[in-house]
Amino acid sequence: MSESPTPPETTTIATKLMNLKGVRPVVSLLLFAIGVIMFSAQSHVGYITGGNYLSNQAVELVNEGMETNQRTFLIFSAIKATLAVIEGSTIGVGIQAEVGDLIQPVYDYVDYFWNIFLVSFVVMGFYKILLETDLFLIGYPIMGFGFMTLAVSGMLQGRRWNAAGLARKFILIGLLIIYALPLSLMISRGISDAYVSKLKTQELQHIVAFQNGLNSAKYDFVELKEEVSVLAPGDSLDKVQAGMSKLMHSIKITFETVLMSFMYYVLIIVFEVMILPFCTAFIIYLITRRLLDGFVLPKVPAVRVMPRVRPT
Repeated sequence: MSESPTPPETTTIATKLMNLKGVRPVVSLLLFAIGVIMFSAQSHVGYITGGNYLSNQAVELVNEGMETNQRTFLIFSAIKATLAVIEGSTIGVGIQAEVGDLIQPVYDYVDYFWNIFLVSFVVMGFYKILLETDLFLIGYPIMGFGFMTLAVSGMLQGRRWNAAGLARKFILIGLLIIYALPLSLMISRGISDAYVSKLKTQELQHIVAFQNGLNSAKYDFVELKEEVSVLAPGDSLDKVQAGMSKLMHSIKITFETVLMSFMYYVLIIVFEVMILPFCTAFIIYLITRRLLDGFVLPKVPAVRVMPRVRPT
């Protein structure tokens, strides 16, 4: 005798009920009715299932985050503008001394961090658009199609057309569209407040201190430019150049002490806005897919004993 496994069958929670005598038409009709309701009454279904509530909570968190990050973004922009003014300035009467080369490395670093911050800010705006325009409601018709497909698959008892697996995919996609974004944003915010907010506030204080020092340096820079004498430009220019070099060197040294603060703060923003929500959404996807395995769960292959044919 030889043993050969039979093809794996599939079973679902719905089909288990349908296998009961006289229950199949009722369950199929119920699933089909749920699908029709999801197609025709999306807003009401969203209110009942909590989709609207989660979306509104996520919008509030996004608005609060955008307001907070907007203030910090304006600080970055002010620092960048001040450095740009100093970097593009010239001094001298007849003889001009470029100060751009002295401040250029600092400006390049700040401009790089500013661009990363801008991208993160745009991503937050994209989240806001998705939530406020109720695009998540598209998930309900997709789920409805999945339930109707599951109902039709249950009514057709033949094994040649079993679309329960396809129905599960549509239900999974609909659930993710409705709940993945708001849940991931809410969970990410909770994790950020618990573990990252203290470090974020600390680094922001260092950046603000650098901004205050830079504003003071800007006023000193203007005063040095006014010290250039029209009658004796050569002597005054040498004095101004010495003071300018000292001032630019002081800015570079100060920036080197807060460089890591800029880097850490921007990395925290990227972590909060992009990395953490995407990782959380992926975990939600894995959990949801595992929970939906109850709709299509492969059976253990059955073993069938076959007679062994002896060679003649």
